Amino acid sequence: MDAGLPVDKVNVGGITYREGMTRVTESVSVGPAEIEAFQELDKRGIKLEVQQVPSSSRANMMDKLRSAKLI
Repeated sequence: MDAGLPVDKVNVGGITYREGMTRVTESVSVGPAEIEAFQELDKRGIKLEVQQVPSSSRANMMDKLRSAKLI
């Protein structure tokens, strides 16, 4: 992205829970580093979606972080 590669959307998934993290979906857990990275991507206008498999519904990652009171 910093080198000019256009990115408009990222599918977030498969972040395994570790101590100190908060689970925000069945397949995504976040800690401070992940939250910071998601906030930076969001600030750049990149849409962050959570969708575990193609047949599952999509959710907005930033909404999930807000719902969990992490941002």
